[in-house]
Amino acid sequence: MPKYVITGGPSVGKTSVLNELAKKGYRVIQETAREIIDEQLKKGVGILPWKDPITFQEQIAKRQMRMEREIKKEEIVFLDRGLPDGVAYYILHNVKPPKKLMALSKKRYAKVFVLDPLLQYTSTYYRKEDEKTAKKEHKLVIDVYERFGYKIVRVPPLSVQKRVDYILKRI
Repeated sequence: MPKYVITGGPSVGKTSVLNELAKKGYRVIQETAREIIDEQLKKGVGILPWKDPITFQEQIAKRQMRMEREIKKEEIVFLDRGLPDGVAYYILHNVKPPKKLMALSKKRYAKVFVLDPLLQYTSTYYRKEDEKTAKKEHKLVIDVYERFGYKIVRVPPLSVQKRVDYILKRI
């Protein structure tokens, strides 16, 4: 069954949409970056995106690939970000993305849903970007997926339930 990506810049509502999809019984893979940040913060030291963005992205790519390998072929799965998001973050930090990540980012997902930004931007403990940087990241993520040839479905800033309905009507 297909893998669908839910993506966009920071603070666009991805987690809320994915949580609602999970409540409806869909398999959801939450954002790898947040898991790694939480693990590293518990250790008190470690690899964090605001300290070492490149090593952090390497860890995300490894974990994302492992998690995607574990997906059963018969399931419909929604992912909080996909491998091309990692490519976008390398580019954002002016670093050439690894060849393996570039190769693995192609033809992986059935469809990519980009959540358009909400009316109000909010930073969090795991997303420290300012609004200007968040907008730049959002545009870059879209550009990268398009360069890889993915069909992008833009999801407007509606209520969580309406966004979920919008997505489900388009899978």
